[in-house]
Amino acid sequence: GELYMAIVYKLQNNNRVCARHLMQVFCDAPFLARTYLVPEFWEHLFLPQLLHLRIWYTEEVETISNSNESDGEKEKKNEWLKVGTNEPPLPVVSLPSRP
Repeated sequence: GELYMAIVYKLQNNNRVCARHLMQVFCDAPFLARTYLVPEFWEHLFLPQLLHLRIWYTEEVETISNSNESDGEKEKKNEWLKVGTNEPPLPVVSLPSRP
C-alpha cells in the first residue's frame, strides 16, 4: 500500500509525502524493498551511505572462515553476524590496581 501511495503522490508532484511513503516501504518490508520492489532506490540512494557496513560484514565473514576454530564455533559466529543471536561473550578486562 505504501508503495502505491508513494506513486500516487509522485504523480501529484507532492515529493515530500511521496518520500515519506517510500521510506515507510523500507521500514515495513526492508528485504522486499531492497530486492524486489524498489531496488534502484536502495542501490543508488541508501547503499552508498551504508557501504562501510557491507565492507565490515564481508571482512568479518572472511576472518571467521579463515580462522582455525572448529566448524561449530565458526557457525556460532556466523549466526551472530547474520541475526544477532548468541553473541560472543564480552572479554573480561580486569581493572588496574590502585597505587
